[in-house]
Amino acid sequence: MPYVATGLLADAEYRHYRARVAALSRDRKPNDPELLAARRAMALAFVEERVRTAVKSAPPLPQAVRERLVELIRSVNGEASAA
Repeated sequence: MPYVATGLLADAEYRHYRARVAALSRDRKPNDPELLAARRAMALAFVEERVRTAVKSAPPLPQAVRERLVELIRSVNGEASAA
């Protein structure tokens, strides 16, 4: 039976950034701005895929839970509370 990538390995955006980080890591210093940007993009793709997977597998979220999650994200990003 052939191997079928699932989850994060199946996410094309994450694979793209992972490959970019690997390529840039070969000949760049760890603090190179382009390498750092690629690492940030890879981390964002990772988080987005994890959230997408969690939401997809969860039962429908009540409005109060969705609002709490939005507030959590806003507080981590340093944004002011909407309430």
